[in-house]
Amino acid sequence: MMETLEQQLAGLSPEQRQLVERLLRKEQPESELRPAAQKAVTGPAPLLPSQRWFLDQAYDHLVNPNRWNFSMMFEAPPGVPSGHLEQSIGHIFEYHDALRARFDRDEQGWHQTIEPVGRAIPFTRIDLSGLSSAEQLAAVKQQASDAQSSLSIDQHRLTRFVLFDLGNQQPARLLVVIHHLLTDVVSTTIVLQDLALAYLQLSQGQTIRLPAKTASLKEWAERLERQAQSEELQRALEDYWRSIPWDELHPLPVDHAQGRERNTWGSLESVSLSLEIDETRTLLRLFPQRYRTPVATGLLFALVQTLTAWSGDRWACVSQVDSGRHILPPPDTLDLSRTAGWLAMSGELILQRIAVKTPAEALQSFAAQINQIPYRGFGQPIFSMSGKADATRKLGIFLKDEVVFDYWAQVGSAEKQRPGPFRVLEDANEIRHHPENQRFRLLDCRFDLSGDRLRVNWRYSRNVHQRATIEKLAVGCVEILRWLMG
Repeated sequence: MMETLEQQLAGLSPEQRQLVERLLRKEQPESELRPAAQKAVTGPAPLLPSQRWFLDQAYDHLVNPNRWNFSMMFEAPPGVPSGHLEQSIGHIFEYHDALRARFDRDEQGWHQTIEPVGRAIPFTRIDLSGLSSAEQLAAVKQQASDAQSSLSIDQHRLTRFVLFDLGNQQPARLLVVIHHLLTDVVSTTIVLQDLALAYLQLSQGQTIRLPAKTASLKEWAERLERQAQSEELQRALEDYWRSIPWDELHPLPVDHAQGRERNTWGSLESVSLSLEIDETRTLLRLFPQRYRTPVATGLLFALVQTLTAWSGDRWACVSQVDSGRHILPPPDTLDLSRTAGWLAMSGELILQRIAVKTPAEALQSFAAQINQIPYRGFGQPIFSMSGKADATRKLGIFLKDEVVFDYWAQVGSAEKQRPGPFRVLEDANEIRHHPENQRFRLLDCRFDLSGDRLRVNWRYSRNVHQRATIEKLAVGCVEILRWLMG
């Protein structure tokens, strides 16, 4: 299911969260609301690492690659002027270059092009005011499903905005669907907040004035591509690859022998456990203060210890998800705080189980492992942009991870205090994957701190693992976290 807005905000930097919260409260400093100096960017742009992975490795193995979407249903004011909404959508298409990207394939492979401003806006208004409440509900559900299925990479239809007019006596519904090729969780938040701000300004008779742009998608992709050509990066990766004991890396245990071939999104289930409120507070204080370790590193330690205890191996292969906005160190980095696109990437980590020590010693040893990996695991996805003949072969050796590690940090209750024109309908979230599409990893482990408790959520396929197996892993992971608390 799609994440709530509060969860989407979790990946933002502190500075960006502060800006978004000001936008939500309509407290934008005048100095930040100035017309963007950067003109619309057009033309060819290198594929970002996650785009390249999807098109080169996933596309041909999916039942429906067009159904890999971010979607969210909003409640809009009754009688919302569709003209204002369409104009607002047009403005964010001009502002966010990523929304105008198209993808084409030829004998050399896939290519990305940012199209000029001026194409038809993918906005539709559907009048359901003459139907009964039950008929409206059924119609919205059907039309939303149709919109989800209408995207097409080949035909360059990658976004849909649908307004459902339910009459003047009840709120309207606004459906937003964006293919993952154009966005990620953080970028979707930025785009949706800009849409809400643009509409709010028009509805108040103002000119649309969004915060100043940051670096363009194209500029960032070109910066990463240059980094991928670095001989220093290639040497560091080769040295790291040679240090890995590949013969000691084994697939994770499964409960159903043929399950890997039926690891579909439609078979997805989950198991969740939470720490108590006081335990959560203790954990958040201990990592940075006593252990001098980021919270994410401590949580990753608990996951690796859990996986290796289960498999019996010394090593675990884990894919960590990152916003991708702070991957390069200064001076190579760019300001991407308001840049939209599929900037997020997954970095593969091959980590060794730590022998039982004191919590402080264990975390220190574990952190040292991570620091020895080029770009903390993100050198590999950057290197995939190099276009070198041996890159694919090397990556084929490296990509053996079967577990995703994801950590959502707390951002407060911005959604609850939000007075904007659109309200997220949490019960209307749409599964963004086609149910028959194959999942590319066996387990997704998310540590979610969007409230007072740390929640550990394990997602798995019932075709691959039994629920009892995942429940045992979840309990074991929480026990390790409690051990860290002493």
